[in-house]
Amino acid sequence: MAHITINYYPNGHVIRTTSVTINGVEYDIYNVPKNSVINEDIFLGAYYASEYMQLYQLPDLSTCTLNGNYYCYGQKFLKSLHGVPHTINGSFHCYWGHFDTLIGGPKYIGGNYDCEGVGLTSLEGAPTHVGGNFNCSCNRLTSLEHCPSEIGKDLDCSGNKLTSLHGTPEIINGDFLCNFNKCEMTLDGAPSIVFGDFSCKKSKLTSLKGGPTDVGGKFDVGHNLLETLHDAPKNVEGHFYCNHNQLKNLEGCPETIGGQFDCCNNQLTSLVGGPKQISTKYLFNLSQLHKKDPKNPYGKLIHKPNTWIESYGCWNNPLTSLMGAPQPHEVRCDLTCGNDNLDENSTAPEYLAAPQIRVWNVKPELLAKMIENGKLH
Repeated sequence: MAHITINYYPNGHVIRTTSVTINGVEYDIYNVPKNSVINEDIFLGAYYASEYMQLYQLPDLSTCTLNGNYYCYGQKFLKSLHGVPHTINGSFHCYWGHFDTLIGGPKYIGGNYDCEGVGLTSLEGAPTHVGGNFNCSCNRLTSLEHCPSEIGKDLDCSGNKLTSLHGTPEIINGDFLCNFNKCEMTLDGAPSIVFGDFSCKKSKLTSLKGGPTDVGGKFDVGHNLLETLHDAPKNVEGHFYCNHNQLKNLEGCPETIGGQFDCCNNQLTSLVGGPKQISTKYLFNLSQLHKKDPKNPYGKLIHKPNTWIESYGCWNNPLTSLMGAPQPHEVRCDLTCGNDNLDENSTAPEYLAAPQIRVWNVKPELLAKMIENGKLH
């Protein structure tokens, strides 16, 4: 069994493997025979420990095969990964350090690879195969060149300075996350198929060109600079979020979405071009397009419900028509709309069977005309 020491300090602690046992023989961690097979976890991590307990060099296990996990996180004076086993069948964790290169690190990882927040400017030296998740978030990457060509689960490259997604694998078996990018970026080079979620919110996107064609989970490009949904995925099995952009229409949106649809806080004047079917519980919230006027005499009589399931959200848009809303069948729907811009001929979509319509923030004279014309009941 490995010998592990844990030293605690006022501002952190150190977990340190001092020796390992191979074929019944105990070896100091710095004197392990070459080409050994180690069936234990290696702990060389430090959480904000004092300087004299930090590592400046890793033990040379580069020729060894490690069947456990390797931890060297939090090492603020470690400048190189030289010495790490080139083959690790478990996971590798080197996050929260201060080195700027992966050269010298492992070439094959059977589990997860986590190099979050270490100051990387390049992925050169990254393994070619990662069986689990690959996390290179919160670095200074401007490119994903040298990214592993095989990733078994999620790829998280959020919080970098990417200008494109060139270098990513063609297929992502889990989630693809590239949120909070610090530079204006494009989706050029993005994976074409993502079996999990595709999330690229708050990344200054101006176009969806180059993005995936098929997404097995949710598709989230909210809080960007999009003016159009052209080049959106053809198939989205989960939720579709394009809220907080500069959309003027919904052209290019997938016709079928497997979850919720959120296009709030844009510049839409109608819902034409939006999804024709959303495969979740159909309770539409097309509401709160302007803040509620507390002086509205109808405010207490016709009010916003306290709770509801939001499947179709389009708040804070200058809508003048409700045309283009999806048309599920044989479902009783609630349509909630509060909008000064709707004209007196606006009505709920025809598919609604005995709909319950709630309105607020609508001018009283307009509300009266809509009721008189049979548009509201």
